[in-house]
Amino acid sequence: MAYSDVAKVTVIKSSPAMFVFPNPVTNNIIGLQMNKMPAGVYETVLISEDGKMINRSRIIHIGATSTEKISPKYVLPNGNYRVEVTGPDKNKVLLKIIVQTK
Repeated sequence: MAYSDVAKVTVIKSSPAMFVFPNPVTNNIIGLQMNKMPAGVYETVLISEDGKMINRSRIIHIGATSTEKISPKYVLPNGNYRVEVTGPDKNKVLLKIIVQTK
């Protein structure tokens, strides 16, 4: 019986650059976790499940990793939403969120 050489494998867990935390949102404040993102102005648009713009806001991110808050002007009813985030480089990220009021 022959054996192959032993190979060392390292699994690196990487987290996404941006995600909503916690998700589902329960307190009408959307926490946007930004991991190692460049400094600059980020535009956010909250979109309802039927495609209507609910809220628009601007985040001034100082760089690195932080949790930014998006506070919609109105109380959000339960449902599915999307947050479109446009970075200073004009690249867009689309995040899905669920809102569940207590």
